[in-house]
Parts: sequence; C-alpha cells; structure tokens
Amino acid sequence: MRKVFLTLILIISIMIAASYTILTAPVYYNYFYEEEIRRVLDAHIAELNNSHDDTYSYTIIAIDQPVSEITAASSFELVHPDKLLQCGMYRLAVNILDNNHTRETIYVRIKLRIHRIVAVAARDVLPGEIVTKDALIKLMHGISTDDTTVLAYSAVLGQKAKRAFHAGHTFVKGDVAMVQAVVKSSPVMITYMNNGITISVRGTALENGVLGEMIQVRNIKTGTVIFARIIDTGKVAVQ
Repeated sequence: MRKVFLTLILIISIMIAASYTILTAPVYYNYFYEEEIRRVLDAHIAELNNSHDDTYSYTIIAIDQPVSEITAASSFELVHPDKLLQCGMYRLAVNILDNNHTRETIYVRIKLRIHRIVAVAARDVLPGEIVTKDALIKLMHGISTDDTTVLAYSAVLGQKAKRAFHAGHTFVKGDVAMVQAVVKSSPVMITYMNNGITISVRGTALENGVLGEMIQVRNIKTGTVIFARIIDTGKVAVQ
C-alpha cells in the first residue's frame, strides 16, 4: 500500500512539473520575440525622429504567434517600413531571418502617434505681416488623421501671413506664404566682422528667419553652432 501511495505521489509530481513547464514556456517565448520586434521598431522610429521635425511614437496592439522556433540566432526586419509616415493603425509585416534567409513572416499591429511642435499666434497678426518669434508660441500638439494640415513651428516662422489672425490661432497649411530670406537647412554665407576685419565662411541655417532677425547657424568647417543676424537672402553676419 505504501509503495502504491509513493508511486501515486511521484506521478502527481511529474504531472505538476509538466503542467508548469507548458504554462510558463510560452511566456518566455513571447517575451523574447516581442522584445526583438520592439528593438527593430525602436530603431526605425529613431530614424523617423532624426529626419523629421515631428516626434513619432508607437504602441503595439498585437503580435502574431510564430509557427517556427525563435532562437538567439534569429533576426527580424520590417517589410516596407517606409509606409510608417502618418498617424493611425498599421498592420506591419516582419520577416524572421536565419542566416539572412527569411524563415517566416509574422504580422504586428501597432498604433502610430505623431506629435508636432506647432505655431500658435501669441498676438493678433496682420495680413502681409512677416511672422516673427515675438508673434508665436511653441506648443506640442498631437497630430490625428483629421488635422495633418497643422503646420510645424519651423514652417511658420519667418513667413508672410496671408490674412489676419487673432491671438490663439493655430497655423495650418494655406495660412502663410513663404518669404525667401533664410530657410532652415539651407546653405548660408556667414560673415564675421571684427575691428574692420571681415571673414566669410560657408554655413547651414538651423532655423527659418527674416531680414534683421537673429538665428542659429552652423559653421560647416568647424561644426560650431552660433547666433547670427540675417543681412540678406542667404547671408548672415556675426559681429
């Protein structure tokens, strides 16, 4: 009787251990490949943030369960990541690779969010007025599929108002006309003037601006970022 009892105890212990393994293994399995997919998504989102004025972020809604085994040697790549440009829900294809060969394709559903630093009128703006920094307030704004026409702050600063705007107005496409003075990321000629000595070097504008306004520019040769005053189209001066 005692032998039967011990045998029964052993069988129950084995069953409990097996059940524990079955229940806990998928948790580790899901965690591993989800973290790898997050790593790939994070890298792409970082590229978007580095190349756009907007700030991108995402939330994973669901991930398909892979059929094949995922190992430490497996790698992941997004299929057509260039589609991630506008906010909304996406169903992304992700290839699972072994030795650079696609073994399986799974799908990930994510929600992409976009935040933009927009321009809000700090005071009343007159028709034809050049919109300067004193006329604007920076505001972080969540972009939805219904308001993608909202302009970034950098796209409004230094431009000409097409009509009158009251304080508190958020600028959208069609509100301003571009003024050719200095445009962000465009080449500029930086002139250093000191005690009658003038030196000119090439630089890059880091923000939009109008005649007489101080903006940040980068000296291409040294990489130094400085403030300079716009004296003509594509020309700034440091005194």
